[in-house]
Amino acid sequence: MQNKKLMSEFYADDGSRASVYQVVNKLEDRDAFYSITYKDAKGKNMGHDDFPYRTLEYVNNVAEDWALKFPWPLKDSQGPYQLLAECIRSDQLSAKQIQEEFNADPNFKEWYMGMYGS
Repeated sequence: MQNKKLMSEFYADDGSRASVYQVVNKLEDRDAFYSITYKDAKGKNMGHDDFPYRTLEYVNNVAEDWALKFPWPLKDSQGPYQLLAECIRSDQLSAKQIQEEFNADPNFKEWYMGMYGS
């Protein structure tokens, strides 16, 4: 059983929107993840993306960028790793947020350590 809670919505100039949901499986918070549902101006479903290892802040940024029509690399490409690394390198994330990102995605931590060391 899945329950979805609307966390935020981002609207594009053309009326389309990206809705960010927290999805909880079996009513257990430890199984929760965030998801974005994309709809056109008429409310027709245009697809969705799941982000099982990402923070709400990260998912909101993806949804906002989509609404603003900023290009966003595919989740599975190296692009998001580079963008997140640039945020870390420019002190935009706290030590706690960095640790959360490393814990959420061990592949990112390995990639980051390989690129930038400790």
